[in-house]
Amino acid sequence: MSRKFTRRSFLKYGTAASLGAALLPVMNCSKIKKEQPNILFLYTDQQHGFTISENEDYKFETPAMDALAEQGVTFTNSFCSTPQCSPSRASIQTGQYTHRTGVITNLNMAAGRGIPLNPALPSMGNIFRNNGYQTAYYGKWHLGGDPKAHGWGDYKQAKGNKLTRLGVSFLNSKPRQPFFLFLSYLNPHDIYQFAKQNKVTKNISEIRLPRSFEDDLSTKPYPQRQFMQEDQGKFMKKADVPTWKAYRQFYREKVKLVDTEIGIVLDALRKTGLMENTLIVFTSDHGDMDAAHRLVFKGPFMYEEMIRVPLIISYPGYFPVGESRNQLIQNIGLLPTLAEIAGITLPHKPDGKSLMPILQSENAKGRDFIFTEYYAKQEWITPIRSIRTIDWKYNLYQKWGEELYNLKNDPIEVHNLAGDEAFKDKQQELRSKLQEWMKTTDDYFIHLRATDRSGLILDI
Repeated sequence: MSRKFTRRSFLKYGTAASLGAALLPVMNCSKIKKEQPNILFLYTDQQHGFTISENEDYKFETPAMDALAEQGVTFTNSFCSTPQCSPSRASIQTGQYTHRTGVITNLNMAAGRGIPLNPALPSMGNIFRNNGYQTAYYGKWHLGGDPKAHGWGDYKQAKGNKLTRLGVSFLNSKPRQPFFLFLSYLNPHDIYQFAKQNKVTKNISEIRLPRSFEDDLSTKPYPQRQFMQEDQGKFMKKADVPTWKAYRQFYREKVKLVDTEIGIVLDALRKTGLMENTLIVFTSDHGDMDAAHRLVFKGPFMYEEMIRVPLIISYPGYFPVGESRNQLIQNIGLLPTLAEIAGITLPHKPDGKSLMPILQSENAKGRDFIFTEYYAKQEWITPIRSIRTIDWKYNLYQKWGEELYNLKNDPIEVHNLAGDEAFKDKQQELRSKLQEWMKTTDDYFIHLRATDRSGLILDI
């Protein structure tokens, strides 16, 4: 079902008049201009997909994102390739699954951990630069090495308002067209600051906890409980309800901060007169648990809050406006989508598929399955593979068992049906599909081994 956005729906959140004028509805058609469009890629960190959707468990104030949704197409079933920063970013850049890029866990070059993205791999920056685009990447990179080696002609590291000023300055500089400007924001990743604060300092009366909050995780793979007992979640082990609500409010504040920055950039795009021929993409690398299942941050789990990410694509006058799409899609499809719109032939065969048919018609077919993977956090290796359909999700852990959820009847993923005799056929069907995908894509999951939090390999 298409979600229609109205001007009233975003003005009620207090959108600035200038931003409202910037994103007034335009002609709804599905042709593509003959000239190559400029591209503005707006990227956030750790923002789950429910931040821009209507869901009884989630309420956010995002006037700029709502206004952008008025201007474009919102994807309500958009998923990342992995719920971690570096691996997901590598997938965005290359259009490849995580295990194909070589970046399978977060990089920490100071600690000598992780493998940087190989600049020899065809990726977004060098592909567009080699096809006549002026390219610039500002903000968080987190892929190791120098982004300029990946085709980003100008690179500066910044965050928050400093990053916004860089983006606005680029737009005001009358850049050579076509240009590809990638703005990579840090927030709402600063939710991690709550671990230091961990105090109820503001009114939380309007904050409600998600329906899955009472899940004790007793039927779920052990690493989920271990994360809260021994790892990054342990600071919340004895948290009371007001503290959990404060966590949720803190996260909402961080989302609102980045929404404000995005609004400033979009307003600048309008004022420079560049919006008419600029394709805008807004998405995030992965989500945050946001107190669902009484979990925080990100870790060894595959819940919707972790893998579902926001995605809005806008190209004024050339794609539908104010519509939504509920087909299954994945972030590995963004590179082939942008290449097709720009008329660029990719030098490699990506794992992702172009979203062009879905952008142009809500009746177009999406993916039958999406596959998500997870390797480790720091030294703690907990390999997971996941397959999701519209109605089902199956997760396979190395050593720690399986999960099976009927998303149609249990969208909050409370009831793990793995091992239930009544659903053994469905479990086997999805396991077989997952194994087939691993074989087809040369995934080495079966060779990986789970470890304890110090990196010591555990007995199978």
